[in-house]
Amino acid sequence: MTSAFAEIIRAIKPFGIPHAPGKYEGEETEKWFTYNYADDRGNAFADDEPGDRLVSMQLHLFLPERENFISIRREIREAIFSTGEFTFPAFTDLGPDATGKRHLVFEFDGIEERENGI
Repeated sequence: MTSAFAEIIRAIKPFGIPHAPGKYEGEETEKWFTYNYADDRGNAFADDEPGDRLVSMQLHLFLPERENFISIRREIREAIFSTGEFTFPAFTDLGPDATGKRHLVFEFDGIEERENGI
């Protein structure tokens, strides 16, 4: 995998929903995605050196509190898994936040190459 963020963007682009890493600060909209690394560690060790990195990712969807999210939840999970780069996403509904937006979280793992020996 070249970049977990690039793969996530490729997966969510067909939904036509604005997105940003970390925090969305774009134009006001009813729905948006954010994504982040939840964990990033060495993996596939040989001779005390990691061969690559195991990354745990989070994809967040914010949408109107009362919007039915059952279909889009299924579609997002399949889109992420269908990249062939990530595990099947776990799902958590964090409910509405202080602004009245429902916060959905998808968590999944992937492998990234080591960069410059790091």
